[in-house]
Amino acid sequence: MNEQRRMQYLDAMGIDMFVPRFVLAGAALSSQCELPVAKQAAAPAVAKGVASVLDGIGDDIGGAIGGSVGSTAAANEPAQERTSRAPLGLVSEPEKSKPQKSASSTVSSILADLQAKTVVKPSAKFFLQLWRVHADLLVVDSRKPGQALPTDTLLTNILKACGQLPQSLPRAEKLQWPMVDDATKDHSWTAAQEMVQSFLEGRLLSNPVKHILLFGDDAIRAVLGGDAEQPKAPQQCFHRPADAFACEAYCMPSLGEILLQPLLKRPVWHLLLEAFPSQP
Repeated sequence: MNEQRRMQYLDAMGIDMFVPRFVLAGAALSSQCELPVAKQAAAPAVAKGVASVLDGIGDDIGGAIGGSVGSTAAANEPAQERTSRAPLGLVSEPEKSKPQKSASSTVSSILADLQAKTVVKPSAKFFLQLWRVHADLLVVDSRKPGQALPTDTLLTNILKACGQLPQSLPRAEKLQWPMVDDATKDHSWTAAQEMVQSFLEGRLLSNPVKHILLFGDDAIRAVLGGDAEQPKAPQQCFHRPADAFACEAYCMPSLGEILLQPLLKRPVWHLLLEAFPSQP
């Protein structure tokens, strides 16, 4: 095969061609590679046969494509005719066509199975303050770390207006999630709810309350559990029973949100009148 035809074949197969133009100064001399077939006795005959076969191929790609189509048609003919023409001793059982999956489809199916089995739990992060105001009332507020707002003063005024604070506001208990000494890696809302509810059960099991005031999304979700969340509109307040503690829960925006948005005081006041109807 001459050099021009070889270049045409390489170009048709999509192989990048490289032709040296000059020898660099100081470079080692090129040596001709010895073909493995040259060591065999029939190497010249084999090389001559390969050359004749290559020369017999058509000058254009259409001839090669026609040959491949012919071979495909021969592969699709009935197995009985192929076995009848096979040499003696090489006759095998009729071949059964088996669909084969490509590597990309196999990898895609494996990744889909892994994604279906992997459940990503959203992590929780909050800071709560709790006040046991009196025997029948517990208050839980959602706080943001570093937020310097007079929320204690606001809560004192709210409770006094409702007639639920005969004396000064008691000292608050604090709950933080994730916990500082928590060695586990599960920081999901499920684990956070279990921690908060276990904490409240220890406080309320022997000394239950009738009302729980929940201020803020984090307090609502952590105490009530499940998917309980404050409605999207912050002006909306709602009431629902807290079955886990056998009491009534009243859900409102956080004290910090009320300070930043004074218009929230009106719906909060209406909900508090529903919780304590005997008060003016």
